[in-house]
Amino acid sequence: MEKCISDKTAAIIIEPIQGEAGVHAAGQEFLVRLREVCDQQEILLIFDEVQRGNLVELGNIFIMKYEVIPDILTRLKALVGHAHWCDINKK
Repeated sequence: MEKCISDKTAAIIIEPIQGEAGVHAAGQEFLVRLREVCDQQEILLIFDEVQRGNLVELGNIFIMKYEVIPDILTRLKALVGHAHWCDINKK
């Protein structure tokens, strides 16, 4: 991932759980390393939680489970039933 970062990189946005082609979750090691790199390079880390806007997985908040807190978290579908509305949270 470091090869993709330049002095013009302001933020990295990822979808921790990708749901378009099946359910594929980013691994804990990847997310932890991504957070470290963003902190070192002073880059914002943005999680796009469009597929899992409620962030609840069997009683656990997903991002807390992986001990990675994004700078910005976007949520949409799970909050409003696919209506055109967005909720953005930042730390």
